[in-house]
Amino acid sequence: MIRISILGYREDYKWIAHALDMDLIGAADTYEAALEELKGLIAIKVQLARDKGDASLIFEKAPENYWHLFDRQRIEQVAALFANEDLQHADYRAENLSLVDFI
Repeated sequence: MIRISILGYREDYKWIAHALDMDLIGAADTYEAALEELKGLIAIKVQLARDKGDASLIFEKAPENYWHLFDRQRIEQVAALFANEDLQHADYRAENLSLVDFI
């Protein structure tokens, strides 16, 4: 499965959902709404690449500092699982979407 790494974070009183493999951003008042906006942008980018017949147009890596935040949040989520704690961080999210869902 081809995955899209998503980092959610708060910025200027908004939630950002950042597709790190594509360097696309959705922004809204909640993480869920930002993620929905981002999914729409991903669908557009995938369709553009499909129309052009060039899959390489899909991928554009976000700057490394966002990848470091994503990795740190994943580690925190696993540590929370080990401790039987809540997986949700107040200011960050880390998850993956399947690229196949957009093709």
